[in-house]
Amino acid sequence: MKGIVVKEVKVGEADKIVHILTDGLGLVSASCKGAMRVRSRLVSSTSLLAYSSFSLYQGKSMYTVDDARIEVQFWNLRQDVVKLSLAMYFLELVRKLAPDETDLRGHLKLVLNTLYFLDNGKRDISYLKPLFELRLLSMSGYMPDLVGCARCGQFVDQGMYFSPQSGDLICRECHLPVDDSHYTLLGSGLLAAMRHIIYSDFSRLFNFRVDAATLATLEKLAEQYLIYQTDGRFKALDFYKGLL
Repeated sequence: MKGIVVKEVKVGEADKIVHILTDGLGLVSASCKGAMRVRSRLVSSTSLLAYSSFSLYQGKSMYTVDDARIEVQFWNLRQDVVKLSLAMYFLELVRKLAPDETDLRGHLKLVLNTLYFLDNGKRDISYLKPLFELRLLSMSGYMPDLVGCARCGQFVDQGMYFSPQSGDLICRECHLPVDDSHYTLLGSGLLAAMRHIIYSDFSRLFNFRVDAATLATLEKLAEQYLIYQTDGRFKALDFYKGLL
């Protein structure tokens, strides 16, 4: 069973409990006996952000890690406090938003690919953050409706308005002055980017391009949509933003 450690909690002097996003059991908790000891064979393979192959057996209340072999550790993230804090935010989002299902392979794939690009620097932070937020929300039951205008159904317009509160679009003809407090006008490039993130095949997910101004607006709208839809605060997000 392969998975990535998304949380760890120390128990006593030498043990810990890890939360693992797996490729076959969903999001599970597992006890790691002696994993806090320096010479334990489980030290690196059960550490936060470690993607490992786990041997698990089912106990009365949770799994126990019998053995684990590390696959990827994302070392570069640990050398950059901003990137590491963003990675911690991604893990917090997964823990809170992932549905209670055994098949979370899509969520695992999104996490691993996003961390890969964050680790090697091939995609900018301002690119990865809104991409991860919108795609994860869409996979976890919070998909916005960007197919067309919510009032007339029109697919393409010279300008479409998006509401982070309701997660829908309205076109220019349907837009009313009263909508100004809830809807933001999207340029064609921004709308295309949002549709790509939400609807594209995963093999093409990380391939869109937008200019810096569009990316800045995308980052703002994605975070607003996340906060409105989940009605929550994320400690790792606050910490990350405090570093900027």
